[in-house]
Amino acid sequence: MKVKVKIDEGSSSCTSNELCCKKNIQQRARQWSPSVRTSWKQVSDRFPSQQECLAAFLVLAAAEVLEGVKPANLVRISHKPYACGRNIAELWKRDGQQLMASSPLQAFNLTTDPNRYLLLIYHPQLLEKRLNSLTSIAFLSRLGYRHPQSISAVLAQLAERYDRDNELPHEIGWFLGYPLKDVEGFMGQRALEVTGQRLWKIYGHTHRSYALADLYQKHHHKVAHQLCERQNNSVDLLLRSRDVAA
Repeated sequence: MKVKVKIDEGSSSCTSNELCCKKNIQQRARQWSPSVRTSWKQVSDRFPSQQECLAAFLVLAAAEVLEGVKPANLVRISHKPYACGRNIAELWKRDGQQLMASSPLQAFNLTTDPNRYLLLIYHPQLLEKRLNSLTSIAFLSRLGYRHPQSISAVLAQLAERYDRDNELPHEIGWFLGYPLKDVEGFMGQRALEVTGQRLWKIYGHTHRSYALADLYQKHHHKVAHQLCERQNNSVDLLLRSRDVAA
């Protein structure tokens, strides 16, 4: 099948042996446009002290998790100067554990590479609830996870797979709060068509996936606004978390 698509303000062309129309093409084009997120560069100049700088970096990176709507986020930290002019990896090495010890969130480093960190910053209550679902137990068991309900065991095995394969296991999306259909679609375990893109690739029906992505985006922007306006000290933001409904 040969398909040729061109979209501009006033015209479109589509040649195919299947029916298609301008409205559907434009709708798909909009679906593929990812939401814009606030970058570290946009807020990095507001935190003069090193501890506040690190706390603000972590708060922005884990905003939805702090808000209690997402089980985990991945945070990559390399040994290099960041937009704030500081080496965030050095700040993490010096102050990271102390900051996280007082936070309701926890951080697990997935890599043994001494030149960088790959942190899974997670909300223990939300991640535990997700892992204890029957859906999760069945999914992770199929993938060979020996103790699918244990956070520590699952993360240790996830890190082993990352170290062995030198790439993130594709099931990482499940830990990050993505819908199972999208995770399995990405892994090739479901015969679903790619229908959109946000923080993750969306497969099949888009309604629930877009609603979830919009929720994550809403809370990301809420926390980013607090950082930009300095409504709260960044350390204070990291040390608090919204209550999670049982």
